[in-house]
Parts: sequence; C-alpha cells; structure tokens
Amino acid sequence: TYSVTLSASNVAGTGATVMLSITVVAVQLAPTITTQPQSQTASAPGGTVSFTVAVGGTPAPTFQWYFNGAPIAGATGTTLTLTNVQASAAGNYWVVATNSAGSVKSSLAAFSLTQPGNSATQVLVGPGYTVGQTLTVTNTLNYTGTASALSWAVLLPPGWSFASAAGSLGDTGPSTGATEVLEWAWTTVPPSPVTFTYTLNIPAGTSGPQEIVALGGVRNGASLQFLAQPDPLPVPQVTTHSADTDRNFRIALLELTRVIELYNTRNGTNRTGAYALATTATHARSSNETSPSAVGTLPPGMGTVVGKDSFPDGSASARPTTPSFSLDTKTSARPSPLTSRAAM
Repeated sequence: TYSVTLSASNVAGTGATVMLSITVVAVQLAPTITTQPQSQTASAPGGTVSFTVAVGGTPAPTFQWYFNGAPIAGATGTTLTLTNVQASAAGNYWVVATNSAGSVKSSLAAFSLTQPGNSATQVLVGPGYTVGQTLTVTNTLNYTGTASALSWAVLLPPGWSFASAAGSLGDTGPSTGATEVLEWAWTTVPPSPVTFTYTLNIPAGTSGPQEIVALGGVRNGASLQFLAQPDPLPVPQVTTHSADTDRNFRIALLELTRVIELYNTRNGTNRTGAYALATTATHARSSNETSPSAVGTLPPGMGTVVGKDSFPDGSASARPTTPSFSLDTKTSARPSPLTSRAAM
C-alpha cells in the first residue's frame, strides 16, 4: 500500500491537500505445465535417471513428486533425480504443482529397467477409435529364463474404461468399468510369449488423436518393468461414412439402398446425383417407364445410376433397386457415396 499526497498551487497560493492510499494487488495465476516429464528407460541397474517439469504460475508454485501414488520425501523441485536405480525404482512418476490460485498434476512418466530377452509390445486391432464404440488392443509379453511372476499395467486416456479381456489372462485383472490405470498380474506364469487382448469403451466427447502407455513386468530373481512398444501407442480417431449407421466400417445392403435413395433424390432442378434408365434391357419394363430416348444430358461430374425406377419421379426406392442396380463411380471431385471411411 502506498500513500500519495496531492496538492495544487499557483501564483495566488496553494489549494487544499488531498491524501490518497493506493494498494497494489498482485495478479494470481494458477499453475500451468508447459513441459511434461518424459518416460525413461535404463538397460542396467546402477545408473542415474531424471524427470523434469516446467511450470508457469503466479505466485511461483511449489512441487511434490509421486511414485506409484505415494509422495517422495524431499522431492519438491522441478527436477526429480534418481541415483543408483534398481528394479524397485521401476514404475510411474508424476508431480503436482501448487500455489494459492490452484494446483495441477502432470502426466505420468514411467521408468523401466530392461533386460535382454524381455520385451513387451502393444498393437491396435483396427485403424483407430470411433466415438461411442469399442477399441481392442493386442498385447504380447516375452521373457527369458524362469519367471515367478508377471505383470501388465496400462495408462488410459481420460474417460476411457475397461470393457473386457481375452487370451492368456492373469490371476488378477481390472474390473469392468475401471478407468485411468488397468493392471493384470500372473502368479501362475504361462510360457513365453504371453498374449492377451483387452477391449475399451470410448466415451462420447472424445476427439483427436489419443495415446496408450503400457508397462510390462517380469520377476525372475529381480523384478523388472519395461515399457511396451511402441511407447506411447498412438490411437487415431476414425470417422465413417454417414451411411454406415452401425459404424462397423461396412455398408450393408439396407444401408446401401438408403445411399441410392439419397443419391437419386431430385430437389427441383437440382439433385444429389443423377438417374437414367438403362440403354439396353436388363429387366422387364413396366408400362409407365419412360423410354430411354427421353434421358437428358446429365450435369457435369455427376455419376449415373442405371436400374429400374418403376415410378419415374427421380428416386429409386428400395424395392425396385435391390434386385438390380449398377453404380457409375465416376464422381469427379465429389467423394464416392460408398466410401465407408470418407470424412463426412
């Protein structure tokens, strides 16, 4: 707080004096992370590993690092350094930054200690995820020697949940609906390689590319954990054609007839596609079909559907179209209505 005295004067004298108090209030900004800590891997015990975070905020935030959910004593800086690392240090690390305006938690960073012959892989089943559908991942864990226990942990994108699993499953596993972290454990160890799949529910509101991080574990004398490759596993978003109503990346006959119906619809002099009768007989004609000679010039770039319009109204209903139709796929710059994965 500052005190300011104001007075006015001229050749005639000095006027009244006014005392003012000015209080300067510092703007408070909650912490924001500008650089996330990155996962680390070591090929042998005894080395040094560091995790670093960069955070903005006013006033300057304080920090607390965590390992597998427990705070690390004395780890209160922007960098966490682990020396003489052993297998027991393998796991998940993160940091929480706090000031008077709020707090923020970093993303998880994993440390893994690898051993020759031990490996873990994760592969998507399909091209990616579709909002409101499920996604399946295939996982393989390889180990050498005799293992007394195995483990697998998965870090999920926000809001994603566990639906089911199949294959060489562990003695314990996640429950249906579990979120954030999924964990499996084998105390009765199957032979290497160990392969299993899990299926996830994708919630509404998910958008853009996502990532999955997995950590495999083997206990054969020492407990070792290592990141599944690729790390992270990229999960792109996949969109489907609007006609693919069940979002199975296939257009069934019922869905196809709807595409044709829309494709041939006339709106005044405009239509989404174009319709013309076959120039050669492909089926019996009904008495009210227009002669082929009546077919006019089609708009440039529009395809042609050849089939039977029992009522020449510019649209092909499902009943006459289903038995016999053919599609001219010349669409110029317009995307084909049958491309299931076209972005619509």
